[in-house]
Amino acid sequence: VEALTARLQADGFTVQPPKNYLVKPKLATTASVMLDVRMLFSALVDADFLDTAQHFGEERETPKSLEPARALAALERYLDEEVRQNRRAKAEVIAVREELLHNCRETAANSPGLFTLTAPTGSGKTLGMLLFGLTHAQQHDFKRLILVFPYLTIVEQVVSICRAIFEPVFGSGYVLEHHSSARWQRLSSESSLSEEERRIERQLSENWQAPLIITTNVQFLESLFSNSPGDCRKLHSIGESIVFFDEVQTLPTSIVLPTLRTLSRLASPPYRVSIVFSTATQPAFSLLHKEVQEEGNSGWKPREIALPHLFKKMQRVTVDWRLWDVPMTIEELCRKVAQEPMTQLLCVVNMRKDARAIALTLRDMSMEGLYHLSTCMCPLHRQEILKEVKARLLENKACRLISTQCVEAGVDVDFPLGYRVLGPLSAIAQVAGRVNRNGLLEGKGTLRVFRLCDERYPDKAYEQATRVTEKILRELGTDQLDIESPALYQRYYGELYNLAGINQLNRDLLKAIANQNYREVAQGYRIIDEDFIHVVVPYQGALELFEQLADEVRSKGVSKSWVRRAQPLTISLYLPRTLSRSLEPVPGWGFFANRWFLCYRREDYYSLVGFYPKNDDAEMDVLIA
Repeated sequence: VEALTARLQADGFTVQPPKNYLVKPKLATTASVMLDVRMLFSALVDADFLDTAQHFGEERETPKSLEPARALAALERYLDEEVRQNRRAKAEVIAVREELLHNCRETAANSPGLFTLTAPTGSGKTLGMLLFGLTHAQQHDFKRLILVFPYLTIVEQVVSICRAIFEPVFGSGYVLEHHSSARWQRLSSESSLSEEERRIERQLSENWQAPLIITTNVQFLESLFSNSPGDCRKLHSIGESIVFFDEVQTLPTSIVLPTLRTLSRLASPPYRVSIVFSTATQPAFSLLHKEVQEEGNSGWKPREIALPHLFKKMQRVTVDWRLWDVPMTIEELCRKVAQEPMTQLLCVVNMRKDARAIALTLRDMSMEGLYHLSTCMCPLHRQEILKEVKARLLENKACRLISTQCVEAGVDVDFPLGYRVLGPLSAIAQVAGRVNRNGLLEGKGTLRVFRLCDERYPDKAYEQATRVTEKILRELGTDQLDIESPALYQRYYGELYNLAGINQLNRDLLKAIANQNYREVAQGYRIIDEDFIHVVVPYQGALELFEQLADEVRSKGVSKSWVRRAQPLTISLYLPRTLSRSLEPVPGWGFFANRWFLCYRREDYYSLVGFYPKNDDAEMDVLIA
């Protein structure tokens, strides 16, 4: 600052200190101060982009307004005409969903700030969030709603619902879907979209001026900690918004503290943002209130939107714990699954390799209605599998789905029977939410928790969470354990935070924040580990697109537009020491260098399990674990 001031004075400019400082970086070295600086940077960057675009003659439509009264009327009409008239659920479940909507409508009168929405799976949290948000916006004059989800599968479902509700009333430009593959999905699913509508959507994505934005944790949270002009450009638009984070139990423990500190700052003056954390298994973040509190924010003491007795009313599943401490081989598990009289069941495991092994073993046993779901399958393939699974469930046909955690949160399936390998308590509860979801069984559904002989976990944090689950099971026993009790999760997360030593996690990131080093913070704050490669696969349902992408990238190399179009056929694999012979590296530079590959052997991508190059088994054990 001193050098800059001296140069300005040398050029004849007199620099007067401002009467009121918007940011006082010398007085604090906190995450809150860094957010303040990014907000100013965001306003400056966006103004610069808009001025430049205007200078070169680019036309921009005036963004639509939220108009919460009209939007509420559209939502109520949707609830009456589409939801209430087409419900496929028992009266008890319907009553809980109506009560949750009532809770959301009533608590929206509360003053802006931090909220939690803790409600059972299948109780209608998505529509509840919209109802709370629009009512809260109407009463407190908010400009927009931002819905943030951890997985694209949930985003796709919610976008479809929101477009059905609001686009007939407001037209295009009201609902904005913003994530890595949104553009491809929007253009491919709605080929009638005009060039003008595409241009408006691109502009709205740049600075988030749409009234209803649906995005991902990666897009929203990593932008809050970014040093990139493109990422930061939209941040000032978050001001005077209501931000919903769904399935918040998926937030990595290693970034919890800086995330909560920054979000708490957003909920403070002058930004006037209301933040809602929504899930059936609410993390006990309030236990971290003192660690979160810093100059510029008020810590973490949210208010609850839903009433706790909803969980007792919504009990639809009995958890069978008899197998949780009896290790089984995959072959023994498959024999148990095959012997089940129930022909519709869901089996969820921790690792992709285990899911693949179970699916292949059951295939060799000629299991009818067998499906597999994991991130070894490209997004387009997973979408098609979920469509088939949902159709078979509705038609009461045999359907056995073997899956990794990708089915746990927000995926709307309803099985009468579930199997879940021992894992984090929150993950077990999420699978329970896919069992008897609509309460249509005569009695309760059943979830069997089992254990495998060869226990493996995606990462250390996942293993720690599993060990906390095991500790609680041994201390409390299983007879009276209520897996849907909010009090149980207070204990679970309290022990998890102590075990993880949350103040000691990610020291490099916390040090970078203390040093106010924006570049290092941007590099250190990651929702998803970047130590992986991207592989574009020859999915049978889109071979023509695969060939087009392969021809283009071989001749021109990787580009941003190519990456966007390749997303539906892209899987991510851990960076291996040696690459499979099935992978063909493609030309790339900068950020894209050594990260993108083609699976050029069609025989290495299977309709059941996705990417699985059999003759590279030793390498693949590491690669796709």
